[in-house]
Amino acid sequence: MPTVDYRSAYPYIQTVVSPVARPMLLIAVRNAPHRRLPLVALVDSGADVSTFHLDIAMQIGIDLGACRVAGVRGVGGSTQAYIAPVELEVEGRRFSADVRFTSGVPSMVALLGRSDVFERFQFGFDQRGRRLLVEPYS
Repeated sequence: MPTVDYRSAYPYIQTVVSPVARPMLLIAVRNAPHRRLPLVALVDSGADVSTFHLDIAMQIGIDLGACRVAGVRGVGGSTQAYIAPVELEVEGRRFSADVRFTSGVPSMVALLGRSDVFERFQFGFDQRGRRLLVEPYS
């Protein structure tokens, strides 16, 4: 059976949005050449794609009028999202991702999804120890 030797372990984080401690990472998002915005993002194994609140798009200078528009579904139902290419920085690694920006998630929330972030990192969830385990792929 394969095993993973996780390089990093982070305690789950409690935010003002929810009193429940969750598996979250400190990341940064950038709309080149605009400013870099540090965020705390939920590592969401149920999210197909990374989805951030519209407020984040505004803070990094994304022109929503130039974005592709698509529907997104989540636990709360369906809504519209703007798709924009951004640079994500996770665990010191920078990469491009097409992020969905929507008002369908709580303000200033960033959900890291499988198609872009999970392709680059292995995650483990130590629920009993309330720790997020992270190992980048080579």
